[in-house]
Amino acid sequence: MSHTNYYFYDFVDTKLKKCIEYNGDYWHLNPKFYPETYKSHYGYTAKEIWEKDEQKIDFINSKGYDVMILWESDYLKNPNDVIEKIEEFLYD
Repeated sequence: MSHTNYYFYDFVDTKLKKCIEYNGDYWHLNPKFYPETYKSHYGYTAKEIWEKDEQKIDFINSKGYDVMILWESDYLKNPNDVIEKIEEFLYD
């Protein structure tokens, strides 16, 4: 039996070949707040969550997409700065 992975991304523009991932600090265990040995809500360590996230990003990179990763805490601290960075990423 074959196993196929499916990835869902927060924002993808197929014409620009750009992808934006908005990572929640809790769900993706932001390394600013969680040590790699922290056990997540699913029983995985933070390091395992980060490795899964990295595989997801590597996959879309392999398809020729540029990826921007945003963290919830950065947006909450300064939403205007994050929006400006998104506009630069998409349109510059």
